[in-house]
Amino acid sequence: MRRVEAGVTRGQRVAFTIDGASVTAFKGETVLAAARAADMPIAGWCNMGSCGECMVTAASGMRVRACLTPVAEGLSVTTHG
Repeated sequence: MRRVEAGVTRGQRVAFTIDGASVTAFKGETVLAAARAADMPIAGWCNMGSCGECMVTAASGMRVRACLTPVAEGLSVTTHG
């Protein structure tokens, strides 16, 4: 179900963690966007995957770019800051 908040259409709520802290985001958002909305410090500069400043480690052990990785229910990421 999509919702409209302050003129912005949002997807369904998704819960995941960053460095063990619970974050609520919306389906379709990236990890970086959700982190910034939650005032969590994840570095990021270009927001298009070119610079690599936003690299995080997913629970699978893979390093991924937070600006390109969509949030998913139960996702767990660790920052390198």
